[in-house]
Amino acid sequence: MAASVLIVIISLVLYYMAPEDYDFMFCVTCLVVFAYVCAGLYKKRSRGEGLVNFNTFFLVSFFFVSYAYPVFIHPTAFADTFDMNQMITANNICACTALCTVAICSYNLGYNILFHSKCRVGMLENCSYYRAVGRCNDTWYSISVLGVFFVLYIFFTSFQEVGIEVSYVPFLFILFLISTIIAFVSNTRQLNSTQGGWKEFALANKKVLCFSFLVMLIYMIIGDRLIIVELGLIIICVYSLYFKKVRALYLIAFLTVGFVMMTLLMLTRNSSGSLRTGGVKGFVAEGSVVMEENEASGVWGYTSDLTGRFQELSYGYKMTQKQGHLLPQKIFVTLFSPIPFLPNIISNLLLGVPTSQTSAGYFIAIDSKTHAGSHCVIDIYMPWGVIGLLIFFSLFGVVVAYFDRSKYNNIYGSVGYLVLVYQSVFITRGTIFDVYRTMVWAMVIIYLYNHTDAVKKIKRQLLLTNINEHTYNLD
Repeated sequence: MAASVLIVIISLVLYYMAPEDYDFMFCVTCLVVFAYVCAGLYKKRSRGEGLVNFNTFFLVSFFFVSYAYPVFIHPTAFADTFDMNQMITANNICACTALCTVAICSYNLGYNILFHSKCRVGMLENCSYYRAVGRCNDTWYSISVLGVFFVLYIFFTSFQEVGIEVSYVPFLFILFLISTIIAFVSNTRQLNSTQGGWKEFALANKKVLCFSFLVMLIYMIIGDRLIIVELGLIIICVYSLYFKKVRALYLIAFLTVGFVMMTLLMLTRNSSGSLRTGGVKGFVAEGSVVMEENEASGVWGYTSDLTGRFQELSYGYKMTQKQGHLLPQKIFVTLFSPIPFLPNIISNLLLGVPTSQTSAGYFIAIDSKTHAGSHCVIDIYMPWGVIGLLIFFSLFGVVVAYFDRSKYNNIYGSVGYLVLVYQSVFITRGTIFDVYRTMVWAMVIIYLYNHTDAVKKIKRQLLLTNINEHTYNLD
């Protein structure tokens, strides 16, 4: 614990001592601190459980959005191949890199605070309990799957431009992903033993896997990567957690192929060589052209969707230094984000604008007159400053550690942890608050399942069995 506090202090010293001009060695020092944090988190969890976990995906993504540009791209010839230098101010690169270090060290502190505390084991659950929950979830899962296919059908028949996003119908896709997670967990936990490989995993989850792969295939044709990545992370994490640990070599291959494929989907989706218009043959041909064009940028060309987010970090930092912190009172709106439509009502009453116009990405896009994304650090820094980074990233670390420690204890922990995992890659290029609404919805849905007559009956039986066994042991 003392080491975690010390590393936060060191990160703050680095930030307040950050040089105005670009300093390669300073950025490397920040990267070393980040590597130290990664090593500590690996030692605590990954060493015994394998590399397929939230921290692996989150930290890899955080590296690309925060450290790849200042250490590996800006001081090299690769920088000339990236069309983002106009948004990056060279004299704040060091400060931005140190700011990311403050955030990740705060996350590490919050994670370790709960990691070293006692974790209460959850309610009694057995195969019958998960079977009952699975039956409750079947209805919602079927409805959400039909809804997703209906939306995709409308999209295909309307001949719209590629670019359908979850944000267009957020409630439907959130429910689909939550019900998919609950289906995986309930199917898997019904087994008396989860030892086995892909065959046992596929047999236990054949219906969910079929629907998941079909949705992923449709989204590949469309050219939208979000659902593909999220479902892929859910599938590989369920397998690794409950069946067999995925070897590091296989995981690296999975991540590498995933990065390349998702980048090619992004770069070809609006061209004649997309899967939708050109088929597999056209996609392969267009993909070869794209790979040749990206050859000058090396591996960074395939991670540009992440490495490019440093431009929003730099531009947002420059804006904050000039204009001050923007809309710090929006925290009151964020608290109500799990309730449909209410955040917009509160935002309009309190701030005079809808919630879509309160994000850091919105202000950066308006000021820079470009289609900008965001960065999880600048999203908090712009309204709340360094204090906000210390508080919110520490709280985020506490939340992650809680679900990390309880993922084997009960259904709340299992589902909550998988909700974190499927958003782990995209949190860094958005906001850590993206998890909040989905997590609350997932917990409420499980709570409702637990209060159905069928599930309550099984829980009463389990409680009586436990009491009788305890009484017998006392006798």
